Amino acid sequence: MAEIKKGDFVELEYVGKLSTGEVFDLTNKEDAKKFNLFDEKAEYKPRVICVGENEILKPIDDFLIGKETGKSYNIEIKKEDTKWKRDPSLIRVMNSNSLRDQNIKPYPGMSLVIDDVIARVVSVSGGRLVIDFNHPLAEKDVSYDLKPLKIVEDINEKLKAVMFSHFSYHESIEFKNGKVNLFNIPKEFQDKVGERLKALIKEVKIVDFKERK
Repeated sequence: MAEIKKGDFVELEYVGKLSTGEVFDLTNKEDAKKFNLFDEKAEYKPRVICVGENEILKPIDDFLIGKETGKSYNIEIKKEDTKWKRDPSLIRVMNSNSLRDQNIKPYPGMSLVIDDVIARVVSVSGGRLVIDFNHPLAEKDVSYDLKPLKIVEDINEKLKAVMFSHFSYHESIEFKNGKVNLFNIPKEFQDKVGERLKALIKEVKIVDFKERK
């Protein structure tokens, strides 16, 4: 067991639940089966985060500091302690014809991805849809069962975690002798990526950006 400090990379398993007991988020395959949420196409594995760097809900981020790896914890998060605030302006009326042209038949409760944002259908009436673009957990109390498994020391694991958490990066990463090679990063993001990696991973001295088709 090791005590977790700010800046540590931690491999974390968790189960997120609403106050009703309904599970909305998890990392473990056995938990998915236990709660009848298993999806054969989904990838289940612990999440690696850098503690204190806003890669997870802030109450969890703060809670993990000083805890020990290998132990199980529970944290309850009140709605006022999250950033998920309901905004009435994010409930909008849309024409349903564009969806029907794509052979999508909307119904209340249906989730849609519109302009890269997850939205929920509130009601359907004739050719009109009421769509809610608020976060699905807005104004809801939640709890998390947490188990920090270990502190991650492998540089490649750290690099993958930062690039995925902060930049949704899925390309390969090459690291050797303090130098990182990244591929197909748009030029306008390169400075930010390089600064972030050097700030979080002390072993990174040079970040080189390459194009690969």
